[in-house]
Order: sequence, then C-alpha cells, then structure tokens
Amino acid sequence: MNIQLKEKGILFTDLYEHFEILLRKLPGCEEMKGERARKRLYPDGYLLEEDEEKVKEWRDLVHTDLEQRFQEAQDVVARDIAAMRTNGEGKTELFIPFKHVDAWLNCLNQARISIAAEYNLDEDDLNTIDPSWMDLHRRSAILRVHVYGHMQEALLMSIGEA
Repeated sequence: MNIQLKEKGILFTDLYEHFEILLRKLPGCEEMKGERARKRLYPDGYLLEEDEEKVKEWRDLVHTDLEQRFQEAQDVVARDIAAMRTNGEGKTELFIPFKHVDAWLNCLNQARISIAAEYNLDEDDLNTIDPSWMDLHRRSAILRVHVYGHMQEALLMSIGEA
C-alpha cells in the first residue's frame, strides 16, 4: 500500500486484495450490532440504574445523538469505499478527501472497539506474537483490529503532513 497526499485528500494506492476486503467490511461492521459492542459504544451515564427515568433520559439524549453521528460517519465511509477504483495497472485505489478523514477515524475506531468487545479481546490478545492457538474467528478479529488501527495511523500521519 502506498499513500500519496493530494491537494484535496489522501490517495491510497496498490491496496492488497485482503486489505480491500477488510475495508469493504468497515461500514456497518457486523460486530457493532452485538450486545457487548453496543454497551461499549453507548455506555449509560448513570452507574446506578435505580433511577430509571434518568437512565431513559440519558439514553434518549445521548444514545440517539451518538447513533446518528456514528451512522453519518459510516455513510461517508461507505460512499468513499464505493468509489474505490482499479487503475490502469489493475491496482485498487482509494481516495479519502480531507473533509472525510474525521468520519473515517470515527468509523475505524467504532469498528475496533466493537470487534474487541464482541470477541472479548484484551491487551494480551492484541499483543500476542503467535495467535495460532486461538480459534480462527479470534485470529481474524485481531487481524481486523490491527488493520483498522494501521489505517487510523496512516490517516493521522497523512493529515499531520498536510
């Protein structure tokens, strides 16, 4: 993968097929719909759920806004991914306008948090050098967390240079 700064955004070129597949899974990441992920993405503002009225008020105010912002970010990312193209050399390219970077960072972060929550990944899991002892789903989840983290890092470094 190569990264080029352009006048209006960041161009990712020579995307590996597997990287492209993982990017296409990003908007609407299945793990975001899971119960563990939802608890992590939409925490309750009150630790004591005894005051159901305040908990409901919090959920109505905050959760609705968060859900809307998360969906808007996913929509932006989905449009950028839909616009991915293959250049004349048969290599996939992705252009991310600077004005979309925040949405990408938001969406990548949501996905990483959701995947880690749904698979109960902890720091040891994510730092393991040899995950071969884990089942395929956990290994795949760890790979996705790292790939999305690499993408976040690339975006942040690129906008730092812009």
